[in-house]
Amino acid sequence: MSTAVTIIKRALSHIGAHSDIMPAPTSVLAASLDYLVTAQETLRKNEIILEETVAAVTTTIAVPTALTTELNEPAASTSHLIRYLAPDLADVARVEASAKILAGKNTAYNALARMYRQATSPNIVPSTLLPKGQGSTRGPNRNPFFNGETLADDTSTTT
Repeated sequence: MSTAVTIIKRALSHIGAHSDIMPAPTSVLAASLDYLVTAQETLRKNEIILEETVAAVTTTIAVPTALTTELNEPAASTSHLIRYLAPDLADVARVEASAKILAGKNTAYNALARMYRQATSPNIVPSTLLPKGQGSTRGPNRNPFFNGETLADDTSTTT
């Protein structure tokens, strides 16, 4: 878990705009906060909620209002969040982002989506019109279709 300024500095150093020898100006850090908030809102809009449950306590990432705000992000999401944010900060830092950094944004987004996308499983019963496999009538299962339970919107009759 880290603060907003830590995530921003790590994203800026990922694109080569910040280091211990040549730190990023405070104006760049302040402008980058809006990009971090926008990145989090984009993830939230796409139903990617960065949260984790440990010992029956659920912690959700905080939307920063200042550079010193503690984000409480899940530990597994930190590096992906940095790689997702880095290409957007290239414009603020006036650094050209390489193709590798730009491709890293998509990779990071997909990784965050795999780990934290909120999904619901539908409770659907297969239709009698839906085949179980390739339609073979040999073997222990001689019926190539499902057992006759219908979907709620299925108008077919069961036979």
